[in-house]
Amino acid sequence: MPTCPVCKKENQDLLKHLCISHDVTDAEHSQELLHKAEKIDLRKLEFRNFVRQLQAQRQGGSIFVEQYRESITKWLQEHEEEMFRG
Repeated sequence: MPTCPVCKKENQDLLKHLCISHDVTDAEHSQELLHKAEKIDLRKLEFRNFVRQLQAQRQGGSIFVEQYRESITKWLQEHEEEMFRG
């Protein structure tokens, strides 16, 4: 079953789903939604890699728990719009 590239839900009829659930009316609007979804996916990957680096630093003893939390909070604040609003 195809997966929607925007919301990641599986659907039998992807075109119908895009029209109904995402109000896609033409190819241009579809491209905009796909571009937003790709940007969000990229930011999520960047965040995942950032957290892995912090975890390695934490385990290696080069940063403390407080610095770990502060770094994550700062990253999320700096990228909030891109992560959650596309």
